[in-house]
Amino acid sequence: MTTKTPTAPKPRPDFEAFTTRKREGQKDVWIDIGAGFLHADGAGINIILAAVPIDGRIILRPMPDRPAST
Repeated sequence: MTTKTPTAPKPRPDFEAFTTRKREGQKDVWIDIGAGFLHADGAGINIILAAVPIDGRIILRPMPDRPAST
């Protein structure tokens, strides 16, 4: 018999990770490539990437506030 143990909810990222691509005569394109999580002591950030930018530049932006689910 198999029992399932409840899992803790995954923490919400503190940051979104982006890279940008320049386009001639147009605004840069922002590409979402991952997320950042603050360390419990606040002294660092774990960055999880789904892609690595060609130019090595990663932009971290705070996650926007989301309204609570009803």
